[in-house]
Amino acid sequence: MSIDFRPTEEQVMLRNVARSFATQVLQPLARELDALTDPWECFQRSKPAFTQMAAGELTASLIPTEYGGAGSSCVDLAIAAEELCRVEVGVPTTLLANGLALHPIITFGTPVQKERFLRLFAEDKTGDLLACFAFTDVEGGANFDSDDPNAGVRTFARLEGDTYVINGVKHFATNGSGWERKGVLGTTRTDLSRGAKDALSIIAVPGDTSGIRVGKIENKIGLRLTVQPEVIFEDVRVPHENLIGAEGDGIPIITGAFGWTAALIGAACVGVMRAAFEYVLDFARSARWLGSEAIINHQIVGYTLADIKMRIEACRYLT
Repeated sequence: MSIDFRPTEEQVMLRNVARSFATQVLQPLARELDALTDPWECFQRSKPAFTQMAAGELTASLIPTEYGGAGSSCVDLAIAAEELCRVEVGVPTTLLANGLALHPIITFGTPVQKERFLRLFAEDKTGDLLACFAFTDVEGGANFDSDDPNAGVRTFARLEGDTYVINGVKHFATNGSGWERKGVLGTTRTDLSRGAKDALSIIAVPGDTSGIRVGKIENKIGLRLTVQPEVIFEDVRVPHENLIGAEGDGIPIITGAFGWTAALIGAACVGVMRAAFEYVLDFARSARWLGSEAIINHQIVGYTLADIKMRIEACRYLT
C-alpha cells in the first residue's frame, strides 16, 4: 500500500491560516522585539501574539476533545509549527512547551487530574495560562534515567503523610515563570537512595504554590521571544493526588512527552530551513558576481540549491 503525503482540505486550510498569522503578526513582532536587550521584557511583549493564538484555539488544539480541546493530530500540529517557525520560533515554542507539559497529564493522568488541569487550558481564550515541564536539574538532565542514586535528577519530593514536600532547582524551564514570574510540572526523585527506574516521578505543581521562586532569566542569542528561567523549589507542598502516574513512572512519562514534542520541533526546524533556503534562493536569482548571468544559472550553485531543497523535503516527510 502506498503512502499518501497529500494534506487534507482541512490541513491545507490550517496551513494557510498559520502562514497568514506568521506573516501578519509574528514577522513584524520579531523584528521589533529581537533587538531588545532585556530577555524578560522581550518575552512579556510577545504576549499579545500568544493571546491571538489562544483566541484562535491553537492552545486548545493540544488537548483532547473530551476535555474541551480540539484534539488535533500530531500531523496537524506539525503543519502549523512549520509555517509559524518559518517566520519566528519563540512564540510557537511557548505554545509547544505548553503541549510538552500537558502531555504527561494527557497520557498518564487520572480522569480527575485531566478534568482539573486540561479543561483550564482548553477554556483559556486569552493565553494567560502557561504550562512548564520543569525537567533539567542543575546536576542532571540527559542522565535523567541513570540507575546511580548519586546521578541524574536531584530535585527531591519527600512524602509527609499525604503531602509531597519538594526542594530543588530547575534550569532552562521553558514557560517556568508564567507571564508573571510564576509558573510547573516537576520532574523529581521521591527517594534519593534509589535510581531513576524506582524513584523518578512527575508531580503537578500549580504555579502559585507557596515556595516556588523564579531565579535567573536566561539571556539567549536566539529564541528571544520565549523564556527559559531558573525555577527554585523551597519546601513546596503539594498533595499526593498531584502525582502523575505512580512513583517510578518518570522514565516512560518523560520519554513519551519528549518523543511527542521531538516531531514538532523537527517540523519547526524544517520551517527555519525553508526560511534560510528562500533567502538564499532570492539572493542567487538576483546576484551577478560572475558576469551578466544570475549566479543561480551556474551549475554548481543551481545543483547545490537543488540538493538543499531535496534535503528539506526529506526532513519534512521524516518528521
